[in-house]
Amino acid sequence: MSVTAEEAHASNTKSFLTALVANGGLLVAEVASFLMLRNCLARIYSPRTFLPPPHKRARKLPESWWRWLPVLLGQSPKDIIHMNGLDAYMVLRFLKMLIWIFLVFTIATFLVIIPVDVVGIPPSGQDLLQRLTWTNIPSDNKHRHRFWAHILVIYLLTFYVLFMIHHEMIHFLDIRHGFLISKSYSQLSRSRTVLITDVPEELRNEHELRLFTSFIPGGIDRVWIHRETKNMSRMVERRESICNKLETAEVKVLKLATRAWRTEERKQRNRDVEQGGSLVNLPAVSLQDVLQELVPEVARPTHRTGFLGLLGKKVDTILWCTGEISRLNRDLVAARHWGACSCSMCQLPSETAHKDIVWKNLNRGGLRSTARRLHRDSQQHSYDMSECTLASLGLHSPIPGLVEGVLPPLLLATLFSMLPMMLRGLAWYECIPKHSLVSISVYRRFFLFLLVHGFLIVMISSSLTELIQDIIDQPTQTVQKIAQMLPSASVFFLTYMLTQGLAGAGAAMAQFYPLIIHFIHKWLLLRTPRQAFGVSFLMPSADFALILPRLSLLATIGFAYSVLNPVVDLFALLSYSMFYLAFKLLLTQVYDQRAEDETGGMYFPMAISNLFIGLYIAQICLASLFFLKASVSSVSFIAMGLLMLVLISLTGLAHFLLSRRFERTISKLFLACY
Repeated sequence: MSVTAEEAHASNTKSFLTALVANGGLLVAEVASFLMLRNCLARIYSPRTFLPPPHKRARKLPESWWRWLPVLLGQSPKDIIHMNGLDAYMVLRFLKMLIWIFLVFTIATFLVIIPVDVVGIPPSGQDLLQRLTWTNIPSDNKHRHRFWAHILVIYLLTFYVLFMIHHEMIHFLDIRHGFLISKSYSQLSRSRTVLITDVPEELRNEHELRLFTSFIPGGIDRVWIHRETKNMSRMVERRESICNKLETAEVKVLKLATRAWRTEERKQRNRDVEQGGSLVNLPAVSLQDVLQELVPEVARPTHRTGFLGLLGKKVDTILWCTGEISRLNRDLVAARHWGACSCSMCQLPSETAHKDIVWKNLNRGGLRSTARRLHRDSQQHSYDMSECTLASLGLHSPIPGLVEGVLPPLLLATLFSMLPMMLRGLAWYECIPKHSLVSISVYRRFFLFLLVHGFLIVMISSSLTELIQDIIDQPTQTVQKIAQMLPSASVFFLTYMLTQGLAGAGAAMAQFYPLIIHFIHKWLLLRTPRQAFGVSFLMPSADFALILPRLSLLATIGFAYSVLNPVVDLFALLSYSMFYLAFKLLLTQVYDQRAEDETGGMYFPMAISNLFIGLYIAQICLASLFFLKASVSSVSFIAMGLLMLVLISLTGLAHFLLSRRFERTISKLFLACY
């Protein structure tokens, strides 16, 4: 059966309450699981207290069920700079800023907007959640003065956001400058190393490069020229792959030998008991003879040398791998003597700058056109997915509330989780030369995708079917219908914020996925010493290129609907509060950020720019709605629309002045880090 527009609107509150109960219950379960497991699984919930070097270890939190919370909140966030770098600190600072912003948003809208939207207006058939939005206000002469409150509040909130942005940018510049001149950072080679790409042919020698950079104060200490080494890179990669194969084969032989030895030991013990308890001394033999006896040749690991190990000659894996490694070592030595090797790959004074460079991309040609084409294809596919509607399922109550309130945001979140791998691959094939710059590229693309396909298209398409039908039935009321439908999509974004904010933050604390992966690796994949070392000693890290776009999208949603539906502000405040708690816990107790992914806080200015996008969307939507109302009602709405255009201009001017003030300094500090 079909679902009418009235039934769809009537189910808004039911869908929202279903999502609230489901995600609230999930949050309680996740937090309860964290409280029960954190003291008995320190490897998952507090590895920073014992795995890193002593000078980078975190203080262990109290084992009480609740005393850990004030201790965690009381810790200085600046300690994270020493443990996990400036990126981690600025993420926490970004979350703290958004908490203050949405706290003010919530207070202002709940004290002003909700009373204006509700008090003195009789119910008109809308459900409770819709009554709290501005669609509850009639556009007649009696009530149109209520819309002036929305103008006043959006002006105040915009100025407050601009003030917070200015304040946080000043703090960012101060903290980044201190980070760059700190002793711990200045000792790293990356603070004194510059990567230059696309060098002209006439400068591709040390003498010309020193002459070209002679104007630099203090001069140049050393010059490393990376030359094209495709063949050597292939040999190194092949040698690494064969070493892994050899390690796996040797571990298999040792396991077989250990099992056979224990069997022989039990047989020997039984014979000793039968002979009166006297022990028989075994003759001294070499380890090779013991292995040969315990693991006969037919039981040793073998493989085929052809395609995917399915075709070709069948060989003994250990003997073949040792021979191949010896041959590759000889070839590599000969290649180095020939002069094709880049000395920079083995002579950099610190691993930090070395690991940050994507060496393969220094040798590859650009595939930018292919990357763009793949990117467009991925966007089109996601666009088709985001347009799917569940209203046509026609399920009976209470299933529609569960499906409409929980399933769409969950499917959207699942789709978004599949995209980052593709974006990282696109950045890789663009031949970006540094891992940190790859992460920045992924951040920009991912946020753009979320903004367009996760917000704008969903906001428009959520009411597209109703809009087309209304245009056919009542073409003279089209403009008024558009003005009423734009705010109605806020219900979907409320449920999405619940899924991402409450349940998502709780999942970050509970660490269910890392917990499951840890035990899968521990029980099934401990086949080599490298795997055992990774499971036992390597700590996880956060990918801020994927985390910050999601946080920025929630801020954009909150800004866009801050005045249209004030309930969004409250749940944005709760979501960011939970995220702040979760990430402060993870960054102090769990995560160990990789040095090659550190950008020195350069995600923060991009996240600040994303906030301006949210402000623009909120102001443009309000201006459009006022002008749409003016076409069918009082001309006083024209004045309201013009005031919104003035606010858009003021926001653009502030954006320009802030960019002009901070952009040059940020660029200099960025170059100082690279």
